[in-house]
Amino acid sequence: MMTFWSKPPTSKCPRRSRPSPNPARSTTPTAVSNAVSTDGSSSTTPMEALAPLPSQPVHLEVLGQGGHLGLNREEGGAEVGALKRAQQRERNLRTDGIQSLKIMWSQYHPAMAMRQTPLTCSGHTRPVVDLAFSGITPYGYFLISACKDGKPMLRQGDTGDWIGTFLGHKGAVWGATLNNDATKAATAAADFTAKVWDAVSGDEVLTLAHKHIVKSVNFTLDSNHLLTGGNDKMLRIFDMSKPDAEPQEIAGHRGAIKKALWCNNDKQMLSAADDKTIRLWDRSSTEVVKSLSFEASVSSMEYMPEGEILVVTYGKTIAFYNALSLDLIKTVDAPASIHSASLHPDKDFFVAGGDDFKIYKYDYSTKEELESYKGHFGPVHCVHFSPDGELYASGSEDGTLRLWQTAVGKTYGLWKCVLPEELISDNCDVSYPATPEIKA
Repeated sequence: MMTFWSKPPTSKCPRRSRPSPNPARSTTPTAVSNAVSTDGSSSTTPMEALAPLPSQPVHLEVLGQGGHLGLNREEGGAEVGALKRAQQRERNLRTDGIQSLKIMWSQYHPAMAMRQTPLTCSGHTRPVVDLAFSGITPYGYFLISACKDGKPMLRQGDTGDWIGTFLGHKGAVWGATLNNDATKAATAAADFTAKVWDAVSGDEVLTLAHKHIVKSVNFTLDSNHLLTGGNDKMLRIFDMSKPDAEPQEIAGHRGAIKKALWCNNDKQMLSAADDKTIRLWDRSSTEVVKSLSFEASVSSMEYMPEGEILVVTYGKTIAFYNALSLDLIKTVDAPASIHSASLHPDKDFFVAGGDDFKIYKYDYSTKEELESYKGHFGPVHCVHFSPDGELYASGSEDGTLRLWQTAVGKTYGLWKCVLPEELISDNCDVSYPATPEIKA
């Protein structure tokens, strides 16, 4: 069973085992702060009350330690009785049901439409510059964050609950990743090293020396090789089974490498650098297959193996390419400089964040801006969808991670919204989950 700790470790990431279906959750300041607000803003307190609805009762819950933290808002005096009735309804919420739920809610009280309520994960003391999700495991999925405080953190992916902190780097950590089954973690740091960790025990497994600051790390699908890139303009491939062997080095970039990723079933590699180029490399020959040049330095790069799509941000532009041919698919211009973008696994929309502190959501087909949220108090450095597409995480200059729900109104993770009785009707043609929920 997975153990969740109530306070951060003093020496190294504490040993963890696999989680039970309902593990105890930590809500200490170094673990996770669940901020609830009606405008997407954050809070330094564990929970911030919603503004009351005039003459309308509503019960909003955010799950927490030992079951849940409950927040009740009552105007008119009567206790909301919707929870038990909602729990008896269908547990499968259809997509059209979510939309109907939003319509019903806005008709019931037009002034209080469902809004994003991000969960705020605190604990870092400097800007969060990178984050990554694991794949979906039998125990859920996990989230790792890289921060300039030099202390990468591991969290439960769907709740943001703190699991442990990897201690050992002596400088800012610029990059972090997990392998698919969340058994290994890797970090890239300003102390001229990349480190490989046992993500279950928290133990440091390998320290890989470099000649300069390391910015990026990425495992192969089988976790047997690690690709790194950094300020010495070199790509390196380390064999995890031969820790004492010299890495394979690949030169070619004329600027610091910001991101390095495996692609095409690990047969090729992608690298983005400060020389305003992205290069596609053949693994066996280490030759450049194709390169792209940009007007500005590339700020982020995301690879989606499903469909072989490459998501690139530079300046105010979000661009999508075929990852195998590097042919341009489309570009979208944002209102501000963008530092990171992520495409939903279903490829129906994408999110982006940057200098103006906002998270933008766009329709992938039409390129139309659907929504924007301002919750961070500093530029957004990184944003990624979870592997199931139910939420996306963002990291910021303000030192926090925030979790945002993809479908506002669907029960998931720590978010719950129990509707007033008038909305829970046997005549409704909407199937609700255990508790219809407003998401961040």
